Amino acid sequence: MALAEILGYGTPNELMNEVSDIGGQLYLRPNERAEFVQKLLFEGRVSGNEAEVKRRDGKLIWILQNARVVRNEKGSVDYYEGSVWDVTERKEAEEAMRYARIQAEISSRTRMEFLANMSHELRTPLNAVIGFSEIIKDEVMGQIEIKVYKEYAQDIYDSGNYLLKIISEILEVSKIETGNRELNQSNFRLMKAVKACMTIMMNRIDQAGVEVKIELPEDLPELLAEELGFKQIMLNLIGNAIKFTPQGGKVRVTASVEKTGEMYIDIIDSGIGMTAEEIKKALTPFGKVDTTFSGMKAGTGLGLTIVESLVRLHGGEFKIISQKGMGTTARVIMPASRVLMDSVPVAPAAPVAAEEPKAETSADGDAPHLKVVK
Repeated sequence: MALAEILGYGTPNELMNEVSDIGGQLYLRPNERAEFVQKLLFEGRVSGNEAEVKRRDGKLIWILQNARVVRNEKGSVDYYEGSVWDVTERKEAEEAMRYARIQAEISSRTRMEFLANMSHELRTPLNAVIGFSEIIKDEVMGQIEIKVYKEYAQDIYDSGNYLLKIISEILEVSKIETGNRELNQSNFRLMKAVKACMTIMMNRIDQAGVEVKIELPEDLPELLAEELGFKQIMLNLIGNAIKFTPQGGKVRVTASVEKTGEMYIDIIDSGIGMTAEEIKKALTPFGKVDTTFSGMKAGTGLGLTIVESLVRLHGGEFKIISQKGMGTTARVIMPASRVLMDSVPVAPAAPVAAEEPKAETSADGDAPHLKVVK
């Protein structure tokens, strides 16, 4: 009776009288019925089989069916028995979710491709603005009589560079998100990359009045990664730590290799810290956390987005651990596959003068045995 109702028939008799070919009359794709029966005969039982069928009124619905073969004493098939459920609503909901996901992916890719194209188009005229404003502010073509014009040129130059930085970061994110960013991998030591970053940021560190310590173990293994991309990660994270740390505060860069083989790289500051909501905001593209205490200019809000994208591109993981008023730890976790344990430097053994064989008593109190110290 239930099957007849699902298929739109008043009684089971109506169903049996009007349907003589189940595969041809009920199934939208008759071959699915043939495959179902073949599997049922071969295995004796089928569970969770889904099929699209036609109701009496022509409407298409989805059914889920479980069935088993009932045989007689001779092993011949007597009949099939099982159960059928109408799962149309669930299938429609799944299809709607799948369609929405596809549309979201298309929208995201289209947006990123648009940003990438626009970034290229904007850079050309912007470079001209920056170049000419630099010539004016530096008075390359002669002294400027009205000093305020020189100040205006400086403002144009600074604003142009700031805009160029935003465009470059948008382009970097869009390349990663659209899958157009390829890694130029090589073996390198983390200390080398961090030292290069410190050289770049020396003036910024002095201006902020923050102490930055590099506490990397000498026996830290090499990384198989993109050195330029890793420098970009370190510049953003160390720069953020400096920005959010008041004058007189401390920033530490540490690293360790865990038992799993992963490398943990931590940038730890004693700054203002963040709440859970602020961390979520900081990880959002263009998301900015209040930096009014700092004398430095606000960032573009894309730094951590780039960090997270680059780390993910390396197959790693990025975490922020923070507590308001207690400081922040930005952690980059590199997978074991990128940590070259074979590259760990081995310190040469200190020479030991040869000695005569010495007698040593065993732990169980047996007769002494000889131990040669080389």
